Amino acid sequence: LSLILDAAANLWRDALDADPALVDVLNGLVIQVVDLNAELLGQSAGDQIFIDVDAAGHGWFVDNTPYENEEFLKIDGRWIAPFGSDAFGRMDLLTVVGHEIGHFLGLEHNTEGDHTGLMDESLASGIRHTIHEAVVGLSWTETLVLYDYIFNLLLNDELEEEEPEGSDDILLYDGSSGNFEEEPAGEEDGWFFDDTDSDDRDAMYVMSDMNEEDFQENDGGQGSPTIDWS
Repeated sequence: LSLILDAAANLWRDALDADPALVDVLNGLVIQVVDLNAELLGQSAGDQIFIDVDAAGHGWFVDNTPYENEEFLKIDGRWIAPFGSDAFGRMDLLTVVGHEIGHFLGLEHNTEGDHTGLMDESLASGIRHTIHEAVVGLSWTETLVLYDYIFNLLLNDELEEEEPEGSDDILLYDGSSGNFEEEPAGEEDGWFFDDTDSDDRDAMYVMSDMNEEDFQENDGGQGSPTIDWS
């Protein structure tokens, strides 16, 4: 797993052409592998990333060659794992870790467009979103926010105590394909599935905001092993 964090850190640094010290900072993030509830895939809060042990039952694709995309085919601008690929039907760990690092660096969810980017709020199994394409697609405002945060991060040479807005998110899954509701049903926050009238082939994982206190109340996070990648 350390290979994935190291690769994601280097890919973010290369895509931003940032100071090499950024890699050391990102490698200091702490990842906890926890047994989350069936609907949860992962969450980030401050300098911590929480990863579900089995990707909500789909299993993780842990890429042994994370700087290459040979397990995926680029079709209509999307990296898709074909049938027979080791990544087919699994959740791409590199994409999820890269997404959470994006939040750590101050980026919020992309809620516009056709949902094919790293910072989108939804992710399907067998799909990879690349960090390079995420940086290329940033708006001018997002770029300024990102570089400002990195500048302060490296200037202080320590993790910011105040976490970036939108960095504490989770991935939710209910085991069925469906359409997104405009407003969550019966919850204060979160995106949930409306499983009616759906022609979608793949079940989607949907990201939502959850604060750290709420996460600690989740039984799935209790007594789980911690992996410190610093």
